[in-house]
Amino acid sequence: MRPEVSTAPARATIRPAVHLPEQSVARGAGRLPARRIVVGVDGTAAGEVALTWAVREAWRRAALLTVVRVYAAEPGRQQSTAAAIGDLQVQLRDAVRRALSGGPEAQPVEARVMEGDPKARLVELSAGAQLLVLGRSRSGRRGSPLQRYCLLRAHCPVIVVAEEWARVYTDV
Repeated sequence: MRPEVSTAPARATIRPAVHLPEQSVARGAGRLPARRIVVGVDGTAAGEVALTWAVREAWRRAALLTVVRVYAAEPGRQQSTAAAIGDLQVQLRDAVRRALSGGPEAQPVEARVMEGDPKARLVELSAGAQLLVLGRSRSGRRGSPLQRYCLLRAHCPVIVVAEEWARVYTDV
């Protein structure tokens, strides 16, 4: 059963999700689906392509999309880290809004900025997910250490979306 597609312009109603210890935002209406797709983004073009692919796949599966940006904190630099977290949150919200533009209004999305080791955090979040989605840049033909780590240790299937696929998703 396909979710209804609204023809109304997408409104980005992003509100804080207070039940999470990490900085997060949530979008969507009503009850969240039991299915979940996790996508790791890093601010690169490959991450944006992976996010676009994951948005479409989450809509197709009627799944909650969890968009994650993980950063490693620098010891002793709390103030600059706080400013950097704010910048990462803004960048993540903007990336999510771009990926959702033109999509269905009721697409449930949760966006999180998290501290820690990206490899470990993504594997941790893959528990209970249907898919873990990552981007691959043109220079990374063999895959990054993060991708290899996730492919070996994730608790769900891992999709590595090539940056070259951007043309396919912008033309559709």
